[in-house]
Amino acid sequence: MKNPFRHAPFGLCVAFGIWCAGLSSGHPAREAGSVIGTEPPLAKRNINGVSTSEFVVFPSDCNANPPMLFGGKILAEMDRIAGITTRRALYESPTGARDAVTIAINSVKFHRSGKVKDLCRVTGTVTNVGEKSLTVAVRVERETMGRDGVEFELLAEGEFVFVSVTIDGEKRKPIPHGLAK
Repeated sequence: MKNPFRHAPFGLCVAFGIWCAGLSSGHPAREAGSVIGTEPPLAKRNINGVSTSEFVVFPSDCNANPPMLFGGKILAEMDRIAGITTRRALYESPTGARDAVTIAINSVKFHRSGKVKDLCRVTGTVTNVGEKSLTVAVRVERETMGRDGVEFELLAEGEFVFVSVTIDGEKRKPIPHGLAK
């Protein structure tokens, strides 16, 4: 099935919450599903891959001290990319595990504050694989134009732990994902 958004303008994809820049590559596994979670597993995918997303700080993202970015917005974006990173790692699950939930945030450190109009990059990387859990390191960086080109300044970093679950109605039961080596 072809991705219906592969030729759509970037703004349209962002408006629908879909990252589609990599979907137009013609890669069969990326073309297979256009709904998150429906993509088939790849043959030998590296579960230690990196997922990245970006956001712009708007006035509505500020706390009581404008133009300072609200810490809750950063935490939400960090949890979001950690979830995306985990979901992509689970594509390789030999047990068929596809869903996961945040079970812990082991650490979060805010280094600098973000401000209105900042372009922020959020990166998640799988750092540890347990029997039922995945640990994801997350970094939030501000992108700026420096003398030598684009530069990134660390705003926050943290470690998020997800556990794979089976969802049966309202019940969520931890299950092995089969990714541990």
